[in-house]
Amino acid sequence: MLAIQINHLSFQFSDAAEPLFTLPQLTVNRRQRVAIIGPNGTGKSTLLKMLAANDDPRIQAVGKIGYVPQLKDFSSESGGEQVKREIFDVLGEQPDILLLDEPSANLDLLNQHWLARELARFAGTLIVVSHDEALLAQPFDQIIVFGGPTVTVFTGDYAAYRQAEQRQAQKAEAAYHDYLAKKKALEIQVEKRLQQAHRLKKGNTRKLSNSDKKAAGLTSHDKSERKKAQTAMALEHRIDRMVPPDRVKKERPLHFKDLTAPQLAGHTMLRVSGWTVVRGKKTLIQNIQLKVPAGQRVAITGPNQTGKTSFFKDIMARPQPVWWNQLARIGYFAQDLDTLDRDQTLWENVAGHSYQDVHLIRNLLAGLGFPPAQWAQNAGTLSGGEQVKANLARILVGDYNFLLLDEPTNYLDLKAIDALGTFLASYPGTLLLISHDQTFTQRVAQQIYTIRDHRLVDPERTAPVHLTSETKLLLQHQIDALVADPEADIAEIRALRRQLAEA
Repeated sequence: MLAIQINHLSFQFSDAAEPLFTLPQLTVNRRQRVAIIGPNGTGKSTLLKMLAANDDPRIQAVGKIGYVPQLKDFSSESGGEQVKREIFDVLGEQPDILLLDEPSANLDLLNQHWLARELARFAGTLIVVSHDEALLAQPFDQIIVFGGPTVTVFTGDYAAYRQAEQRQAQKAEAAYHDYLAKKKALEIQVEKRLQQAHRLKKGNTRKLSNSDKKAAGLTSHDKSERKKAQTAMALEHRIDRMVPPDRVKKERPLHFKDLTAPQLAGHTMLRVSGWTVVRGKKTLIQNIQLKVPAGQRVAITGPNQTGKTSFFKDIMARPQPVWWNQLARIGYFAQDLDTLDRDQTLWENVAGHSYQDVHLIRNLLAGLGFPPAQWAQNAGTLSGGEQVKANLARILVGDYNFLLLDEPTNYLDLKAIDALGTFLASYPGTLLLISHDQTFTQRVAQQIYTIRDHRLVDPERTAPVHLTSETKLLLQHQIDALVADPEADIAEIRALRRQLAEA
């Protein structure tokens, strides 16, 4: 049964020369699950708003619609808690169609599991905009892909879409190499014909006297020579008419300059011995013991409001239990930290404070979603999300050898997250990272710590600990949800009950 039908839908800003996007056709049946992906600024949220309004004759939506927009301006409660409450309230209205815009963007790992569980239980039609690979790993029936003037629709889940994308890239690469081979073969034939014509001409000139050539007119040698030259010319025209197929762009390896790397090899960059993070009368993280060697990439994870950002701010203040290597040059990125000169261009803000190669800076800006045409744009005219990304780029290529990055993947789309991951995986300096993005963290970090029961621990080296009250409540919620689900796995319910009983 039909849930959503779209025919010949397009959206264009009043001052724009071209439509932001065009969606020729989309059919979504009841209970189907659809993911919308693509770069920022291409119209994904606009489409979701149009679906939520359901007042365009080109859109037919059947049933009650629940809509949670992307939340950025948070109240006194944390972003994650506000997003969770909004989703919970909409689910309570029992919509037939659920529209979610970046629902996991501000959720910690615990609440990401909650979201996955709730979406799995939702029996209606789901359409979600997301850059979160963990969320996109959930079962989906269709993937709507933004990024070009025409929106494309892929039938299948995200994993199948990525596989199809890789096959298409391989096919494009093979077609390009086939084009080069055919072009080279024709060029060889042209050269061969021209050489043959030249030899015929030389041979003809040697064998005939001037009077004989004048009397004879065209000889068989002349005709052969002309035919070879004409064939060569025809082949050259054929080469000129050949259109090279599109080729998937391959990024060149990133080459960083870090003059201190040889001096720091084998040394410690940061050591924290017994520091306790306190805010007001509340102890967030106690007795922190942390050692970060030069060149190490370390991630800190944990629920929201457990002290991760406070820890970063504390070590930047350099209290006595915190020791920094005297050669450490610290670059600190946070969502609310603004280092841009709004009267300078994007390029001047980023490249003007860097000693890195121009090619590396260009690669980074393009990877973060800034096309070359935008590099000359004044920083003051950038959108809020673009200014956050510009601040991130400025820190990444700045004159630093130790980066502290607090949730750097916020405001980034999938391609930009991938570009940032590639950049950091090649970074020769030292990295301390806060992130809720599991896929990104696993890719980038060599060492992962988590905050558990007010302590910073290494999960791989720490014995199981008693669960917090928040975790117990989540476990009970999961058990209650499974009990109410007639299709739930009894073994999973028993396992969760055991885990709760042993807590």
